[in-house]
Amino acid sequence: MSDELIKRLERRNPVWESNIKSWVEIDDVIFDHVKEHPQNYIERGDDEEPADYERRLRFSRFKGELAPVLHRLVGAVMGKPPTRPTELSAKWGDFIENADGCQTHLDQDRLFEAFGFGVSFILIDKPPVDGGGYLSEYTSMDFENTPIKRSVGDTKILAVPYKPTQIVDWDVDRCGELHWVRCME
Repeated sequence: MSDELIKRLERRNPVWESNIKSWVEIDDVIFDHVKEHPQNYIERGDDEEPADYERRLRFSRFKGELAPVLHRLVGAVMGKPPTRPTELSAKWGDFIENADGCQTHLDQDRLFEAFGFGVSFILIDKPPVDGGGYLSEYTSMDFENTPIKRSVGDTKILAVPYKPTQIVDWDVDRCGELHWVRCME
C-alpha cells in the first residue's frame, strides 16, 4: 500500500476528532461501561497513595441510571407511534420493526441513541442485483466458499446501525449530500 493510501485510511473527520471523547463517555454511561474503566472517571488525589487509589477503584460501584431513564423517554415518545402514510406502513412495516435482521427497531432503538448522542447513524444500501432481480453472493458450504444466487424483492434494502464512534470520516458536497463514508468496526 502506498503511504498516501494509508494516510487517507487513517484520516479522521475534524467533527469526529472534536467529538470522540464526549461520544466515548456518553457510550460508557448509556451502555453501563463506566465500571469497565473507572480510572477514566475517578481521579487520583494529589496526596493519595497509588495503592489507596487502586483500592478505591477496585471498591467503586457504578449504577447505570441513564439507560432506564432514556428507555422511559423513548417509551413515552413512542406511546403514540409516528404516523406514516398507509402505503408506506404496508410496504415497509416489517422493515421498521426489524431494520437490520437483528431485531433493531428503526424508531425506538434509533431514538434511544439519538437521545443519548444527539445523533443516530444508519447505513442504508440496496443489494446489487442483476437484471433478473438476483443477488450473487458467497456462503460457506462444506467448509468451502460457495457462490449462490438468490432472488431479492424490490423492497429489499440493507440497514446497518452504527454508533457515532464508528463513523470516522466522510465527505459531503456543498449541499450537504453525502459522497462517501468510512466506518470503523
